[in-house]
Amino acid sequence: MSGGELGERVLVMVSGIETLGLPAGDQVATSGTVIDREPDNSNVTVHLDVGFGGMNIVSVSREKVKPLSSLGAGTELANNFVW
Repeated sequence: MSGGELGERVLVMVSGIETLGLPAGDQVATSGTVIDREPDNSNVTVHLDVGFGGMNIVSVSREKVKPLSSLGAGTELANNFVW
């Protein structure tokens, strides 16, 4: 199951989000906090820790979100992050 509970700290795959200007081919992820979710749980709104092109709030599918708590911390975070 993907992350997406309100207030949960998550890692978000932001590659391919056109409004952020990031091509789909780039593997770009950043951390953030879930601030809202769709009633059908298909999408979550995340406040990103880092802004892209002046934007730091995005709505993404739950498949692009993983709980930080499941990934470890520090160097282990990068090594354990698999989509």
